[in-house]
Amino acid sequence: MSDCNCEHLDDACLTSPNKNGDEIADPFTEVCSWRPRWLIDGVIFPVDGIEINSAKVTYTITVQLYGGLQWDIKKRYSEIREMHKGIGERVKHLNFPFKYFFWNLKAHVLLKRRQQLEAYITELLEIRPFLFRQLYNFLGVYENIKSLERKHKRATNAGGVQT
Repeated sequence: MSDCNCEHLDDACLTSPNKNGDEIADPFTEVCSWRPRWLIDGVIFPVDGIEINSAKVTYTITVQLYGGLQWDIKKRYSEIREMHKGIGERVKHLNFPFKYFFWNLKAHVLLKRRQQLEAYITELLEIRPFLFRQLYNFLGVYENIKSLERKHKRATNAGGVQT
């Protein structure tokens, strides 16, 4: 990690990537950059990935990386909305599904919202240079990569075969 402080510039200041997916500073402009080591190929909100517990709805999101790695995460609408609020000013042109106060547990409403949320996250991925850090943290990219790396290391150290 560099000593550079990018908080005031956020993720809109991209220069060249570094190999660790960390912040770097361009020595001439003193502008910071952050680029990931892994790129997301896409996200899918499976039709059968909607869970209702009490009055709470959870959506399964399948995160797919280039290279074939993928995992599922579970997020509530409110968590996705909070992420949207955090980046909202930069993506106000995108359509975020509105909150239903009535009928929010009806099947047709849940399916429509699932489609809208998938479209929203997909649009975020298309403009990702401005949103790398927030989106990657939200989708658990590095958390899951580190977990996979630990599993691979344990299997290698134990003499196991990695599939």
